[in-house]
This record gives sequence, structure tokens and C-alpha cells, in this order.
Amino acid sequence: MPAVFERSNERFEITGHSVFSVNESNAHVAAGLAGLGIIHTFAYTVQKHIESGALIPLLEEWRPAPYPFHVVYSPNRYLSHRVRVFIDWLVERFLQQSYE
Repeated sequence: MPAVFERSNERFEITGHSVFSVNESNAHVAAGLAGLGIIHTFAYTVQKHIESGALIPLLEEWRPAPYPFHVVYSPNRYLSHRVRVFIDWLVERFLQQSYE
């Protein structure tokens, strides 16, 4: 699967040869920290490693297309106040992270 990047009205894809693939974010970050190659992941998962110098950002002026996140719950059940507060917090947190 190619990594897709956008800037203004420009778009490009990078398709590389991979010999290692993961589908879990902690393993993904661990692979990058171990020097196994370039990782394409969410900024909030690697921010502390970038700040420490363990990882170096590439293509900073380019951004991937927005990635949809969904909170799924049964609409025909009572939504507790705790769940509503959690959903509101989650939305606010991701909005903050998308612009940092």
C-alpha cells in the first residue's frame, strides 16, 4: 500500500519495497526506533521520540490525507454521561493533535 502525501493541490505516492510489515502502532514505532526503515504513522504516536531525537521527521511540509476515526456505539441504547464525556474528550483531543 503506498504512502500518500498532499500539499496544497499537489499529491504524490511513495511505494517502497518492504520486508517488514506491522499493523499495530506500538510495533510500528518500535520498528522505526530499531532503525528498520522509514515509518509513516500518526504524529501523536511518535512526538516524544521526535522531541528526544530518536526519530527524525521527513517530508514535514507534506501531509497525508485526513484519516477518518470513528466512535461506534449502539444508538438504541442509553448513552451514559461518562461515555458522552469520553467521546467529547476524544474528539477534542484528536482535533488538537491534528494541528500540532
